[in-house]
Amino acid sequence: RIDRLDNKLTCVLECPAGQFLDSATGVCAGCDESCARCSGAAADDCIACKAPAFGSPALHSGRCLNECPVGFYLDPSSTCQPCAESCESCSGPKTSDCLSCKAELPFLLLGVCTAGCPPGTATAEGSASCEQCHASCKTCSRPGSNTDCTSCDETNPGKKFLLRTADSAKCMPQCSKGYFSALAPSGYQ
Repeated sequence: RIDRLDNKLTCVLECPAGQFLDSATGVCAGCDESCARCSGAAADDCIACKAPAFGSPALHSGRCLNECPVGFYLDPSSTCQPCAESCESCSGPKTSDCLSCKAELPFLLLGVCTAGCPPGTATAEGSASCEQCHASCKTCSRPGSNTDCTSCDETNPGKKFLLRTADSAKCMPQCSKGYFSALAPSGYQ
């Protein structure tokens, strides 16, 4: 292989970084400016990327990008790899590495895409991430709030009755004055 250094021909065993062997001429030729190593002169012939001014280089289908496209994550070798099938975006290859989900399984629970949130969890407004209900609720319509319970844990004597008012639904240790338990035998108030 011949390398053109300072307009002089020099014989080398392999082309230096940033160059490739042009098989037509037998001479080392320059890679695209984004490539640290390449197999040809085109922008999509990169094998490794130069470090950008900020962030990490991302090699995807032979091209050097500032970040991986949606549906791919950056592996330790700075190459974009596909996410698991259920993930819209992810941090790794496993089904438990999802950051956002595709429409078929739209809810995210601890990094896993699901068809719905399991009991004891709900989504916050504008979010698709399943989050824990308030500790006083068995199930809820909004996570983290003790005023949005949809059911209570009947085995918890401290919070077993659901009190619904016009603007809230709370789990209480007993029914408030003027209310009665729907679980009470008929005739009791």
